[in-house]
Formats: sequence, structure tokens, C-alpha cells
Amino acid sequence: MLTRVWLPKIVTFVACITVFPAVTFPAHGQAACGPREDILAALGSVAREQPEGMGLSQRGYILQLVTSDNRRTFSLVAVYPNGRACVVDAGQGWEWVNKLDYPTFGDGT
Repeated sequence: MLTRVWLPKIVTFVACITVFPAVTFPAHGQAACGPREDILAALGSVAREQPEGMGLSQRGYILQLVTSDNRRTFSLVAVYPNGRACVVDAGQGWEWVNKLDYPTFGDGT
């Protein structure tokens, strides 16, 4: 079980630092950063993730969601005004939910 979970992450990390040396991969627990094009190219070729959506954060940068074709993996990328981007989080099992299935805030439920 542990191998099934961690092995793909290790392989992805090694492939990223080998194939895309322009992208900075700092110590564990920190975000992988580099030019936006390089980050998205690395996620596209290694993790097979493509942009799904984006939005402007209250702090002035763009948050971009990228997911794999089968939606098994996803990454959240922060894109700063200077073009630098950082993968701020990633995970597995992305699912879209229908907002009609949930009550809206403030309706007393």
C-alpha cells in the first residue's frame, strides 16, 4: 500500500528535476517554483495534468487548478504577477461536485 501511494510521487519528482532543471524544487514541505510555462509543462508531461480553471486570489495572484485526464491527480498552482509560479499543493482523487447538491450559506441549513 505504501509503495503504491509513494512510488508514483517519487517517480514524478525525479522525472521533474531531471527533465525540467529550470524549475526550482526546494526542500520537502516547500513549493516547487519556476516560470509558469515550465511548471505547467512539467505537470503536463510528467503528471499528465492540464489546466482546468483559475481565479484571482485576494492577495493579487492567480490560483490555477490543473488535473489529470482521468482526474486521479490534481495540483494547485499560484501564479504571481512577475510570471513566477509555485505548486502550492497537490493530491489525488479530485472530484467535481454539483453545487446544487449542497445548501447555500445563509439559508438556515
